Amino acid sequence: MTWTVAMTSDGHRNVSVLVKGQLEGTSDNPVELINVKGMTPEPRGLKLTGAWWLIEEKAGIQLWWGKEAIPHQTLIVPLESRNAFKLEDGLSSPKGWDGIIYMTYANAPTPRLFTLILDFDKL
Repeated sequence: MTWTVAMTSDGHRNVSVLVKGQLEGTSDNPVELINVKGMTPEPRGLKLTGAWWLIEEKAGIQLWWGKEAIPHQTLIVPLESRNAFKLEDGLSSPKGWDGIIYMTYANAPTPRLFTLILDFDKL
């Protein structure tokens, strides 16, 4: 799997993240996707308020709030195919969150391309 992560917007109260890449195979081994240490100001937590995604045929991506010792402790959202959502109240990071969002993926027997745009409020 290869991917790039870019903060397309990093303001005082909000951040938007663009993730593009290629999946192959299945990975239950979580990889670090987003870390709040690169944000200015660095938030105590995040609230997912919107997402837009395109994932090539049959592949799926799972996003997790997690601690370093237990990477996929709490599922944020599973994503597949193409879709988008905007959340009125959002999905907030759990108490004691370590500031990292992890990703796992499945069902990519041959290389599959993907693009995600994730919008967060900073807490």
